[in-house]
Amino acid sequence: MKREKQEGKKVKEQGGVRLPLSGLKVSERSAFVSLKFTRSNTALLQQIDSYEFWDNSLDYDIWYAPHVEAFRQLSPSHLPISKINHRASPGAPEISHGAYYKAMSINVPQYLLYLSEKAKSHGVEVLKARLDTTKGFPNALREAEELVTDLQSSKSSTKPSCFINATGLGARALCDDTAIYPVRGQTVLVKGEAHSTITRAGEGYRAYCIPRPESGTTILGGTKEEGVWESEPDDNATEEILRRNAWQVPELLTGPGGEFEVLSVQCGLRPARTGGPRVEGEVVGGMYNVVHAYGHAGAGYQNSIGSARKVVGLVGEGVAAAAVVQGRQAKL
Repeated sequence: MKREKQEGKKVKEQGGVRLPLSGLKVSERSAFVSLKFTRSNTALLQQIDSYEFWDNSLDYDIWYAPHVEAFRQLSPSHLPISKINHRASPGAPEISHGAYYKAMSINVPQYLLYLSEKAKSHGVEVLKARLDTTKGFPNALREAEELVTDLQSSKSSTKPSCFINATGLGARALCDDTAIYPVRGQTVLVKGEAHSTITRAGEGYRAYCIPRPESGTTILGGTKEEGVWESEPDDNATEEILRRNAWQVPELLTGPGGEFEVLSVQCGLRPARTGGPRVEGEVVGGMYNVVHAYGHAGAGYQNSIGSARKVVGLVGEGVAAAAVVQGRQAKL
């Protein structure tokens, strides 16, 4: 795809969003975007068409507009908005504004398996254990240190030089971080892959569909309930998710009676944090190097690459600082 000729020149304002003169932002794909991670010939990442719709007037800052490929705004007369509004039940809200761009879609189960296998191929060992969080963070770190030291006893007597705290909601008790809170989310997995990702925001609801590349399935959502700790699926929420998405993805209504073919219903708690994610280093108990990485709420996959890079840098800084301190103590 050719780079937009107007790129780098003056831009115009459209609905509060800065766009190139053509109203269309086109850029060359990066190596990451065009790369397919494969496992058993399954694509884990794909760049596909993506739509966002709003029922009411747009008062949302589309901050990502300059950073995504092929961004443009849509009116109710544009496809697929006009078709969705036409299919809606009498009296149902209609879409008043929309946006189109290219976005990444992830086959999450396969992607996580790929990351796990990749880590193990680099020598990572997985140890599952429960730590006592009732006696404070330093004590939990001491227990973790003992577990790792015992595991490594036959190989090396070296103690861990740094801990990465990616405990999500567990950080509330582990670190006494009262800024952590849950955001309850429920989704439905259905048969078939939607043609695109769609997110729609309306009065008191948010509906979305995310196809899982080459899996033959699509995730429908969803709920966003801040401060709710209940993690059991709600039947009423399931029905509402299916009803609202039926207008958007008719290609998935493949059941005998023209309904979705539901494969499973999921409900989980996203680890949100007042003030945003915590990604920083800390020396705990005067002796344990810790890098915190939690509180990403529902943006874990979007933020994962950037957060991981920052964590790696912080681990390096912490280990280097500890080595300096140990060197000085050895000279005393």
